[in-house]
Amino acid sequence: MPGMLADIKATDFSGLKENGWMPIVTLTIFAISDFIGRMLPRWKRTVILTHVQLWIPILLRAGFIAIFVLWAKREEFAVGDVWLFILVCMFGISHGYCAAIDMMVAPGLVAQNKRERELAGITMVRSLTYF
Repeated sequence: MPGMLADIKATDFSGLKENGWMPIVTLTIFAISDFIGRMLPRWKRTVILTHVQLWIPILLRAGFIAIFVLWAKREEFAVGDVWLFILVCMFGISHGYCAAIDMMVAPGLVAQNKRERELAGITMVRSLTYF
């Protein structure tokens, strides 16, 4: 997904357009908001999803991908850089939040054997890191 964000061109801010800073700004916004999303489940009040409900926001996030593809490929969908920054921030927070909740919930769904839970956690970290 960050690769798609790097293809989006600036429309409003001429400094971002002329100097090629748009990919850097959008990826920085994504990285910071992803970090914030990963830190949200640290506080118990922000954990509002269970393993049964987690698939809903993950599927809804597919809408962000469609928006970013249209934004990058069709200039008539690019309504402004500020809106892009807001959408990237929302996508980053939801990405970090869903990833953190998934990492918290999934090992508990494995059998009560401690070794299997550890293996499930290692597998999840590896797949999140490499894929």
